[in-house]
Formats: sequence, C-alpha cells, structure tokens
Amino acid sequence: MARTPVAGYIQGMKHAQQLARTIAAECACLRLRGAARTLSRYYDGELREAGLRLSQLTILVGVAMFPEGEAAMKPLSDALVMDRTTLTRNLRPLVNQGWLSVGTGKGDGRSRVVTLTAAGEKALEAAFPLWKRAQATAKKEFGAARLAALGTELDDLLRRA
Repeated sequence: MARTPVAGYIQGMKHAQQLARTIAAECACLRLRGAARTLSRYYDGELREAGLRLSQLTILVGVAMFPEGEAAMKPLSDALVMDRTTLTRNLRPLVNQGWLSVGTGKGDGRSRVVTLTAAGEKALEAAFPLWKRAQATAKKEFGAARLAALGTELDDLLRRA
C-alpha cells in the first residue's frame, strides 16, 4: 500500500521530533546557552537600574581590564571570545552612551582602539553593587559551591578553545 503525502509528512515529523529530542538531551552547547540565558536574567534584572545589560557590562569589563582602559579591536574580541563584527555592533550603544570611545591606534592610523571613558568608569562603578546583588542571588539560587565549580569548568573550557 502506497503512503499518502500526509502519512509521509507525519512520519517525517516524528523523525524530526526524535532527532530534536536527542539533540536537546545530549547537546552541551544547547544546555549551556539555556543556562546562560537563565543566569543572565538575574544580572539583567539588577543591572537595569544602572541602564546596563549584562552583555554591555561584559564589554565594559573587557575594555577596563586592558592597560589604561584601552584595547585594540583584535585583542579585545579575542579576550571577549567574540567575533569582530559582533563586537563592533555591540560597541555602538556603549559609544552612544558615552561609556566607550573608538578611535585610531597610536602609530597606526588603520587600527581601531576602544577606550573606557570617564563616564564608562562611572557606569562600571554604578554597576558593581548591582552586579554583586545579582551574584549573591545566583549563589543563593544555585549554590555557591556549584557556581564556583561551574566557573572552574568554564575557565578550563575557554582555555582549551
């Protein structure tokens, strides 16, 4: 007996659902992204008071960690584990807020350098107690030891990349 188009479609959907269940159950990256979104909600909720999102704080912190709060684009994108196109796009709101500036590098007019401004330093200072509150909430919700162990595992994963 020949399969009808509807029966073929249903069979295909069952197969797709089976594949999706396998991926959802076994994919470390899928679970890691979900966990990151869950944790990000805690931090974004607290940082909102300072007009920041965690994704923006990440860039401010990244720039501030370079000597004199000044980073060339390539080393900054490497430190943030972010491609340069995404970094450029994510810099715009921070530049528009006056928290970062982008200019040319010393001695090489072709290279771009990102600098933390005085307003960016103030934003980082305002964000710090809010970040600490979010950090305390995350520790309470998930356990300080579990989060520390997760941090160790993630650091190891990043070193291997």
